[in-house]
Amino acid sequence: VQRAKIAANEEQAQFGDLERQRDSVRKALVRSKGPERERLLAEYKAINDEYLKTRRLLQQKEKVQNALRKLGRCEYGYLWTAVDGGYRCEGGRHFVRDSEVESILL
Repeated sequence: VQRAKIAANEEQAQFGDLERQRDSVRKALVRSKGPERERLLAEYKAINDEYLKTRRLLQQKEKVQNALRKLGRCEYGYLWTAVDGGYRCEGGRHFVRDSEVESILL
């Protein structure tokens, strides 16, 4: 459970880094000319693709968290954390399968 929290925090930090890189390259691109502009444009496209992919992933995870909130906390009041195949309550006693969460999303 702790590892999942650490991984989620690392994902958010990496997304923030990507966002800063994207903004930095975008600003440099606006000021650039010639071959430097072409290089920066290629770099921006690569960073932007990764940024958009990561943003979609984080948005999907947020949808799942909203579904878990609809489901509510476990019967002992713990929140849910992602593990292989589903979500386990932070108390460690309860498990919800991915398919159960997906049915809430539909």
